[in-house]
Amino acid sequence: PMTATTSVQERRRATRLPVPPPQFGISLLRSAHGPLSAESVNLSEGGLFMLSPDTFKPETEITVRFHLPPIPPGRPIEGRGVVVHAKHGVNMGIGFLSLEDQDRKAIAEFVQHAA
Repeated sequence: PMTATTSVQERRRATRLPVPPPQFGISLLRSAHGPLSAESVNLSEGGLFMLSPDTFKPETEITVRFHLPPIPPGRPIEGRGVVVHAKHGVNMGIGFLSLEDQDRKAIAEFVQHAA
C-alpha cells in the first residue's frame, strides 16, 4: 500500500501515461473542504500527477474521483489517495491508497492500451 513515506522508486513502478489536459476531469475531496478541480498531467495505477491552483500539503489524505474515457460519465472511479508531493498553487502528485480492484484494473488497461 502507498503511504506518504513510500519511496519514489516504489511509487513509480507502474507505467505512467501522459494525459493531455483536459482528458478527464478530476475532483479532489478532503473532509471539511469543498471539492477541488484539477487537470491530470499523467496517470498510472499507482497514482496521478496534476495541475491545480489549489493544492494540499504533502501527507494529506484525500478522496480522488475521475472518469476514464471508456467508462460512462455516470460511473466515476473513486478512491482514497495521499498527497505525495506538491508545489503550492501549481501541482500535486497523488498516490492511490485504496481503489476497488475493478477500478485499478480499468486504470491499468487504459494506460496499457493508450501508451
